[in-house]
Amino acid sequence: MKCPLCMQAGLQQIYKTEALPVFQNKVHPTRAAAHAAVTGAVKLLACIKCGYVFNEAFDASLMRYDAEYQNEQAHSPAFDRYLDSVVDMLERRGFRQGTVVEVGCGKGAFLQKLWARGFDALGFDTAYEGNDPRVFTEYFSERHSHLKIDLLILRHTLEHIEDPLGFLRNLARLTSRSTVIYIEVPSIEWILRKSAFWDVFFEHCNYFSLHSLAAMFERAESGLLFGAQYMYVLAELSAVRTSAMLDGQVELEQLRTLQVKVDSYRHFVQHNPGIVVWGAGAKGCTFVNIVDPGMEHIAAVVDTNAKKVGGFIAKTGHPIVAPAELAGIDGDTILVMNENYLEEVGQMLAAMGQSRRQLYALGQLTLP
Repeated sequence: MKCPLCMQAGLQQIYKTEALPVFQNKVHPTRAAAHAAVTGAVKLLACIKCGYVFNEAFDASLMRYDAEYQNEQAHSPAFDRYLDSVVDMLERRGFRQGTVVEVGCGKGAFLQKLWARGFDALGFDTAYEGNDPRVFTEYFSERHSHLKIDLLILRHTLEHIEDPLGFLRNLARLTSRSTVIYIEVPSIEWILRKSAFWDVFFEHCNYFSLHSLAAMFERAESGLLFGAQYMYVLAELSAVRTSAMLDGQVELEQLRTLQVKVDSYRHFVQHNPGIVVWGAGAKGCTFVNIVDPGMEHIAAVVDTNAKKVGGFIAKTGHPIVAPAELAGIDGDTILVMNENYLEEVGQMLAAMGQSRRQLYALGQLTLP
């Protein structure tokens, strides 16, 4: 089997897990509904030639994005600052003077940032819940090819697309030769360096290294964002290749540590009764499904998103509670799913008089 990105042989299986919820960001109204959530397998293959990683077991027919999909992270001050930094970058490059389209705009948090800065921006997403006429609850398609687009944005969209190069080539066909594309995705190199199995989701069928992301274009600017968890490329869309260009063999760090660390975290959870997980997003859902599938050790999952509070985590049925409800939960250990939020979570706990609790960030714990 050849790599679907660079078309070369050299694939290695680096991780496998069964029965993860296909939607980590769909919150369920009852525990019974959570237990009935659709699941799928993950079998990650890595290309040692270009650094591309993909889920060989991905089944696109299971994916149906709608208004129940809640992936908004802008409730966090740290995440909000990161969004501002991206807008700053795009503004410095002069895109405020052109027409911007965000494909996969979610609930519209990033669009709101662009509009506040005076950008002329449109959005496309079937999961959008608002009523702003500048956002279309549909996929970007042929019927929108009349738009004169200066900048096309794909923020955390390409990792959901089974054929990323084919998708980009189709976008190039629907836009002009002068259209620039900004792509942002999670970094597989960060995931492997942190052994972050909780960052491997069924709905992410693709994972890119910085090289493999940029190698899809003849010319591209690239860089890291959000504490190196994310990365981006900025390129002319017309410069997309038919296959990724190789630049010597890519050595992905610690290829098989994802599988090894699962047992270490299971042991940690089992020997620290009353653990609370902070973050009911994709990371939190994946973590509890892998280390506590029977809901035996983790008391609850905390989230600041009011649309998630009162619901239940897909498949396991862990309850999602507001930070104020921590006072009624025993246990001194809180696992923060994203290390970027550790400081603000600590400040919130101190303000609530809950600073006795021990905070740990996944990825920063020292485990065997």
